[in-house]
Amino acid sequence: MTLQVRHLKAGDLAGLRWRGYVRVSTEHQAEKWSPERQRQDIERAAEELHLVAAPPLWYERSGSGELESAELQRALADAGQYDVLVCFATSRFARNRAEAVRMKSAFTRAGIVLYFASNRMISGARET
Repeated sequence: MTLQVRHLKAGDLAGLRWRGYVRVSTEHQAEKWSPERQRQDIERAAEELHLVAAPPLWYERSGSGELESAELQRALADAGQYDVLVCFATSRFARNRAEAVRMKSAFTRAGIVLYFASNRMISGARET
């Protein structure tokens, strides 16, 4: 399925398959954005959007080094098994701006839509 991300609206995602992405980097961040809270918000967003679960549901990343990027690479390698990667927030997606730009482009090329639950936005969509 090839979606024109730029023109997508939240309602266009209904019925698509989703997986979630959770990221915690430091103890301080874990207190504020615990994996449990992230999962709850991601699941609530998936339900609101009428997405269909595509098990296994979760990719989890902890830490801030290069090796932790492996979870995003794994999510990319699974392209075709799901359509939407639901992340907690734009700030919890990547460890820095350069990685975010690179990974967002890679997911777009792979045909995977990125949805940020707490921001209620589709990455790359004109509307958001």
